[in-house]
Amino acid sequence: MLLCFGALAAVILIKLIQLQIVDYDYYKKAVMNEITIETAVNPERGIIYDTNGNILATNRTVYLCFISPQDIIDAMDPEKTDEDDIKLYDWTDAKGKEHKDMPLNELIASFLSEALGADYDDIMEKAAKKGRRYEEIAEEIVEEDAQKVREFIEEYKLTSQIYLRADSIRYYPSDNLASHVIGFTNSDGVGVYGIEAYYNNLLEGESGRYISAQDANSNSMDYKYESYVEAENGYNIVTTIDSYIQYELENQLVATLKENKAANRVAGIVMNVNTGAILAMATAPDFNCNDPYSLDSMSLEVLSGYSTAEERAEDAKKIAENRFKTDNPGISAESSEYISGVDAYYKANYESLYEQAYTNKYFELLYAMWKNKAITELYEPGSTSKIITTAMAFEEGVTNPSEVFTCYGSLKVEGYGSPISCHETSGHGALPYAQSLQQSCNPALMTVAFRIGREKFYNYFLDFGYGNTTGIDLPGEAATYYHSYKDFSNVSLAVYSFGQTYKTTPIQQLCAVSAIANGGKLVTPHILSRVVDDEGNVIQSFDTKVKRQVVSEEVCATISQILEEGVSGDGGARNCRVKGYKVAGKTGTSEKIDEKDETGQTYLRVGSSVAYAPADDPEIAVIIMVDEPMGGSVYGSVVAAPYVSDLLASVLPYLGYEPKYTEEELENIETGILDYTGYEVSIAKSAVTNRGLKAIVVGNGSAVTGQVPEAGSMLNRENGRVILYTDGSSPESNVTVPDVSGKSAEAANRILTNAGLNVSIGGVDDNADATVSSQSIAPGTLVPEGTIVKITLRSTVNVEDD
Repeated sequence: MLLCFGALAAVILIKLIQLQIVDYDYYKKAVMNEITIETAVNPERGIIYDTNGNILATNRTVYLCFISPQDIIDAMDPEKTDEDDIKLYDWTDAKGKEHKDMPLNELIASFLSEALGADYDDIMEKAAKKGRRYEEIAEEIVEEDAQKVREFIEEYKLTSQIYLRADSIRYYPSDNLASHVIGFTNSDGVGVYGIEAYYNNLLEGESGRYISAQDANSNSMDYKYESYVEAENGYNIVTTIDSYIQYELENQLVATLKENKAANRVAGIVMNVNTGAILAMATAPDFNCNDPYSLDSMSLEVLSGYSTAEERAEDAKKIAENRFKTDNPGISAESSEYISGVDAYYKANYESLYEQAYTNKYFELLYAMWKNKAITELYEPGSTSKIITTAMAFEEGVTNPSEVFTCYGSLKVEGYGSPISCHETSGHGALPYAQSLQQSCNPALMTVAFRIGREKFYNYFLDFGYGNTTGIDLPGEAATYYHSYKDFSNVSLAVYSFGQTYKTTPIQQLCAVSAIANGGKLVTPHILSRVVDDEGNVIQSFDTKVKRQVVSEEVCATISQILEEGVSGDGGARNCRVKGYKVAGKTGTSEKIDEKDETGQTYLRVGSSVAYAPADDPEIAVIIMVDEPMGGSVYGSVVAAPYVSDLLASVLPYLGYEPKYTEEELENIETGILDYTGYEVSIAKSAVTNRGLKAIVVGNGSAVTGQVPEAGSMLNRENGRVILYTDGSSPESNVTVPDVSGKSAEAANRILTNAGLNVSIGGVDDNADATVSSQSIAPGTLVPEGTIVKITLRSTVNVEDD
């Protein structure tokens, strides 16, 4: 018996050793898994700032509500609550209606469905799940509704049945501003476009976790069973984007989109030519980062038309054919069985196929809306590339600004059937090279390209960056599409010289032009300025990256002077002119040789313009590209250059550059007016006339009680007038605004002034061929005397490549 008991004791001892020592970790883990609840602790996603510290993307606190079904069931079990029967509750809803004798599950479902908009039946179903301690009811709950839930929990003592967990969602204070640059996050908080995607690993941080324990009766256990791993917040990103410049760029893109009816969107960029910092980048139409799945108005219009279009029926038939082919791989597509089978499938599933076609179209438009056109889409840059060809020619010494070239309207190129024409089909005649560039003469550019030679031209082309992407820190950048050297013929050389038959992105083109602006250095464009933690410590910063010196500073200075003289003179880019500033610019118009309009007869066009300023010491470069303008003119000088001018007119003073007006500009400069209400009439009249303006008094009172225009308005000193009202009289809308569209500046000024109105002139106002392209107040509108009508002048002579 002693031996038996000894053997049994040894077995028990061995088993205890195995359980408590050898397998200790295993069983400890098993027990902890049974008694502990692990809750993820989400980190705060990093904030995105603009270069001035304005918040572009941040987080907003919201709440998640979930219930513990097992705790609800236990609270309704008399055996576990020491009650004689199921406890019932009274509750008054938001409308004041009283509900008596409600079981706990019904009480919770009624309240949460009312307070959070959740489905009552769904809550009841979840509350009945035995053994479950987590069932989500609602997410993204705002603070106001969360407070209602807290009060309800406290009132009915439901701390074990209903839970609120603080969470955060991404929030973009400016909605649409820089949407294509910033991007957005998905429902899991992961960046999927723009900066949010590119720097997701820096922004997202590291999740933490909170582990708590409960016993068999769902009571909290000792603190020693709890643990907390703190979440590490994501880093904050300071970008190079300047919100003011971004805002002004977007305004100009919207203006050209609407006025020129761009069918395939527009894009623009503002970049520091010396550092590569992107100050603004936009595509229009844009989207709301807080609501990225809602289509813009342009896309909605397309989708609306698609609802009833033949295109939808054709797409539905394609879906039917693809499905039939997948289900019947053995049937030949040429057989009558195949054709009849597809037709039968289409008719049998007509409604679902139409719905699928509509869904496909929605997502096609959605993905297109999200694309950052400035870096992801290719276009033929056209005559803006003549700047690059000129840099090659001057660097190689094959021509100079004063060499005369004779243009007969075209140039015969070996290997091409017909002569390659100039946009000026009758020919420019004899012009110095500088003027040939300003007038955008194709034969002159082709001639110097042949002098450079295929090999050198091709190498320069690559050196200017076209052989690779720019390396900008945004996702989805497209690479330039160009010929391999073995396919780079004399014809290729000829048309490359004026920016045709290769495709690049706006960001690539702007970088190449910026290399001329900054003295010949090709820099890497970038959005990131620095990465900082929550304490402001700099974790990482972006230093200017110069890839190479492409051409000399002397060559670049010469080209800048030529371009500036073209803008200030009669060059094709004169619509880029900004009063008081020296601007170097070039415009371009290219054919989309792979796309034609609805008639099938005319190639679709892209109009663009590049400029940099100040021309004698450049800091910023701008590009605006208008894809498929349908509003009349297709030329970059009309659909892009004027908007570049308006943008620079806002940005240059903002950057601290003081205008330096010519004597002619000073004569026509506008002056601001004050608020004269309350002034004695004599003093008000003197104040107005001292500004070089005319004062007209209405009434016989001694003090001014009203005025037109309002204080702060800008008036032309030559013929500006201020109407001063006295005796409490008020302005009457008794002047009909005349139509001055298409008129010259002189004629429009005379007509509006004679009507008793003030005139504010924008655009190019000192060219004989400039006419009014728009007026701020529609013709026929009744307005008070002295109202300001702003007219915009555009040079209508199109100096562009076809």
